[in-house]
Amino acid sequence: MGRRLIDVSLMEEAERYAEERMQREDCRLFVAKYAELKGSVRRMFIARYLNGMLYEQSEQG
Repeated sequence: MGRRLIDVSLMEEAERYAEERMQREDCRLFVAKYAELKGSVRRMFIARYLNGMLYEQSEQG
């Protein structure tokens, strides 16, 4: 149960970040790739995407 909540919050964070990036650049590749994935592979993709987001934020700040 707790793990599901983590997954949902990760996905919500990634969606917010994707929306933010769409204003700056073309995110169609991200959306297309995400749509192809299922289950744990999708979660790994989100984790990698969030990791990139955190790295990008640390570079800026």
